[in-house]
Amino acid sequence: MGQAALAGQVYKWTDSKGVTHFSDTPPPEKANSKEVLSLPDIKAPAPEPQYSDSTQVAQAQSSATSLLDSPKDQDVPETENMANTTPPATKSELAEDKHNTTKQSAEADKKIALKIISLQDDQTIRSNRGFITVQVELNKKLEIGQSLQLMMDTQPYGAPQTPPLWELKNIDRGSHTFLVNVVESGKVIASSNTITVHLHRTTVK
Repeated sequence: MGQAALAGQVYKWTDSKGVTHFSDTPPPEKANSKEVLSLPDIKAPAPEPQYSDSTQVAQAQSSATSLLDSPKDQDVPETENMANTTPPATKSELAEDKHNTTKQSAEADKKIALKIISLQDDQTIRSNRGFITVQVELNKKLEIGQSLQLMMDTQPYGAPQTPPLWELKNIDRGSHTFLVNVVESGKVIASSNTITVHLHRTTVK
């Protein structure tokens, strides 16, 4: 290779046919165009490498390591866990629940009792249409399978029912006795007090 190439020069020229040539030797005199290109000196030393601050590098490595070591599924903060859980019952609430449970248990164990409250014994009723209202009061609710049977003059009046109220119509004048039984599975398990009333009706002539 000639000295021109070592110096970093290349010749560019075009011949008569329009073909471009590159050469490290001068072009012929007949070349249509001539140009000298300068190349960088290959003997020049390479630039020195540059290094960043070692402290910054160490911090970057530490941050990357902590990100890799952190679990993917992080635990829910304790405050969120507390918000999503039902707070424990207080002593007063526990005592109230215990009291209600005891009350319900006592209610279930209590024997049912009832009495007629709409009539008084030996009462005189004046009704031309023979209306008599019989209503009873119970000390507890009827349980499933229990019903009330009205008895008039020791005979069942109507079918058993759960409402504690009867509206009687067109009852004959005279004295009548009323009694209400609590019936369960065809058996009488409780009875009210017996009331005797005297019904007066005006006779239409």
